[in-house]
Formats: sequence, C-alpha cells, structure tokens
Amino acid sequence: MAVNHLDGVLNGKALRNGELGHGERAGAVSGPVFVLTMGRSGSTLLRVILDTHPELACPPETMMPALLTHLPTLWSIAHGSPSLKSAEALPEATLAGIRQTLDAAITTYLRRVGKRVFCDKSLGTAQHAELVRQVYPDAKFICLFRHPMDVIKSAIEACPFGLSGHGFEPYAAASPTNMVAAIANYWLDHATAIQAAARKYPSDSICVRYEDLVEAPEPVISRLFEFLGVSAQPGISTRCLTEPHDTLGHADYKIWGTSEITTASVGRGRSLPWDSVHPKLRTPMNALLAELGYLPVDEGWGAPGMPWDPREPGSAQPAQRHDTAGGEPPRQDAGTDLLGSRLRAAAGKLDSEFRQRWQAACTGLVAVVSRPDSGEEDTCWVLDFPHGTVEQRPAGPADPHEWSVVGSPQVWESVLTGAVPLGVAFSDGQIRIHTRKTYYRLERKLRQAMIADLLGMPIQPQPVTSQQRQPVTPP
Repeated sequence: MAVNHLDGVLNGKALRNGELGHGERAGAVSGPVFVLTMGRSGSTLLRVILDTHPELACPPETMMPALLTHLPTLWSIAHGSPSLKSAEALPEATLAGIRQTLDAAITTYLRRVGKRVFCDKSLGTAQHAELVRQVYPDAKFICLFRHPMDVIKSAIEACPFGLSGHGFEPYAAASPTNMVAAIANYWLDHATAIQAAARKYPSDSICVRYEDLVEAPEPVISRLFEFLGVSAQPGISTRCLTEPHDTLGHADYKIWGTSEITTASVGRGRSLPWDSVHPKLRTPMNALLAELGYLPVDEGWGAPGMPWDPREPGSAQPAQRHDTAGGEPPRQDAGTDLLGSRLRAAAGKLDSEFRQRWQAACTGLVAVVSRPDSGEEDTCWVLDFPHGTVEQRPAGPADPHEWSVVGSPQVWESVLTGAVPLGVAFSDGQIRIHTRKTYYRLERKLRQAMIADLLGMPIQPQPVTSQQRQPVTPP
C-alpha cells in the first residue's frame, strides 16, 4: 500500500518545545495533532477516544479549516505583505501571525481542561495540510478512512431530507438527482487530499481505517498512542463512551447514545447501487480503494453473496458479528423466513405458462436475496426458469444469474405482510434490482412485475416496445 496503514512512526528526533509552551519529553508529540478525515467516517468516535486520554484534548469541531482559509490574507495585510496567490510558502511574519491567532484559542482550551496536547478533528483539514505544517512544523496527522459506499449510506441516513452539513452542499448541487454520486464525489475529493498528506508527511502521519478501529479498537488505539508518544491506556475503548466530553461544538449526536464500539455499521453500503457512480468517477475511486485495501465499486458490488466486509480479504481479520461457539447459530430474521416460505410456495407457479408470460423478463437464473443490514451473510434463493425450480443455496458474486432482487429481512417482512406495497419498496430503493449489465428502464419495471406476480403481490406489468428500450445512463 502507498500509505503507512497503521504503521506511522515518529521521526526519532528529540522534539522541541511546542509553540504552546508544553514541557519537552523525548519521544512525545509536542505540536498539535490533526485528524484528517471527512463526514460520516467515524471521526466523532475517534474524537472521544483521543479526548479520553489524560494527556490529549480533542474538542468538538473547531471549524479551523474555515479559519485557515482566511488567516493568511488577514495577516499578510496586517504585515503589509504582497497579495497571496498561494499558501505554499508564506512569509515567516505571516505564519507567526497565524500561529499567534490559533495559539490564543488552543492554549485557553488546554488550560481549561488541564491537558497537554491539542487534537483537532475538524472536517476538511486535509485540504489545508500544507498550511498546517507551515504553521506547526511538528504537527502530527491521523488519517482516517472509511469505504465510500458505507460513507454514502451513512450520509443518506443522516440527511434524509437532502444532503446538508459536513461539506455536502456543493456536491449535492452538482449532482441534485443522484445522492450516491454526490457523496461518492465528496469521498473521492477528500480521500485524495488525505492520502496526499499521508504521502507527503509519512513519518508524521498514521493511517487508520474505520473498519479496523471498530473491529479491534484496543490494538488500533494502542498503535495510535504509540505513534503520538503518549502513555498506553488499556480499556479506553470502553471508558471513552462513559466519561464526559465537551458538547459545546458541532458533533455527531449519535455518539451520545452509543454504549459500545461495534462493527454493526460496517458493510451497510452493500445495499447501494454500484452503477449510480459514473464510470469516470469509479475509475479513480477504485484506484484509491485498491491502495487503501478496500473492495472496488464495480459490477460485483451488491451481488448475491458479496461479503459484508468491504476490506480486501487478508487486509484485516474479519470481525465476528455473533458468538456462536458451543451454541446454535443466530436465527434468521422473520422476514427471511417469510420470504423463504412464500418462494417455496410459489415454486409450483414456474410452469410453462408463467415462463412464457415472463420470458421477456428472464430466460435463465434469478436470485432473490434477503440481506441483513447488521452484517450476517445473505440468504439466497435461486429461481431456475429453464427447469422451473426454486432452491435455497449459497450464492457468490460470480454466480451466473441474469439478475437478482435484493432487500433486507425487515423490508421483506413489511412487504409480504402488506404493511408496505411492493411498488413503494421498489420505488424507494428498499428492494432493488441488481444487474451486471446495462439495463433498460422498462425492463426493470417488467422484472419488478414478474417478482410481484411470483409472490402474489399487486403490481401492474408495463408493455415494452422497441422504441422505449432506452439504456439507463447513470446521472
């Protein structure tokens, strides 16, 4: 990998006293620590972990990136310097002025909380990493990444009425009809900036994946503290969620209702359509994902049997979602059981008349999938049209299905009990058609109607003419 994933090291030299007047200690961080990250990536969790350490103070977001945008101009004018065209090499007087402004706030905060090292986790700092290093040459960077599809899923859940906050607005404006593409573009811009900082300052940066942090918090946190040169704190992954923290600034409100660090949010982006991310965006995204040890976003994304863990196999030990040693495996959700019963009862409908009626929708294999949000494996039924059979069996991304239909157990239960109309579940994306090839809008409607017919649900098929068969082009 191009970045030093969890292997950041101190530069080994005795660090000078920081600008903030802290006592020098060989091997310990002296300048401030900056978390380089983006929204919906676990930065608030990392913030409370850092803030729980007796030497580290990590407040809510300080909006320092916005301040850094304007301070060079302010202090250049104050010192009578020429107009700035870039921040690559600011005069020392300007840097001293910026440092003076930031130190005034930072030292005040450190004195109030009685700690030694200031940590900032404001979103968007990566875009100002070079300026940060000019102002604080001994600053350290913690580079926090998360798989983009999980970031997108979290963003949509956090902003159900429109993408706002976290810096989403310009990306939503550029892609108003496609929230997946908007946040994918946001992720690529920010992840690229974070990666660039890690490459430019390798000895003063450490890279952490959210998935690794929540899977094995104690070892990951131990490496972070070793990198920063502060004391080890066994058990801090539990204490961080029970000890008090500042709530005066902006933060993810969900952290205050969190009682333990779990992997429950890992892999939830499997339900998102891969083809909503335009190929021009997927190409650089997948290149960066490969460097970070993540699975690519391609035609295999969301396919039946796709692993819930978005990390490349072997890049980390998979987390165990359920402890089943010496006991029964976890029972399937009621929706999964109900879907299985309905499909087995419908097997007799796959006769020649049914196949003739829906031959435009399928001539081979179709997978019907119940996919839990909490990370258990998919449960898959295969409809074999040529042989007229329905069979439950394991499925993998490479299985030769023409297409598949995927929903969570909770959604299947709502649909099959009549609480939510099947057409609404399709329209809302709660149940979706997955295909590896370019599909046609009315072909999708036809496939939805075939599934409705099979399950005995009310939804009307629509005729398809050759003039109407226009390929879907992702926004």
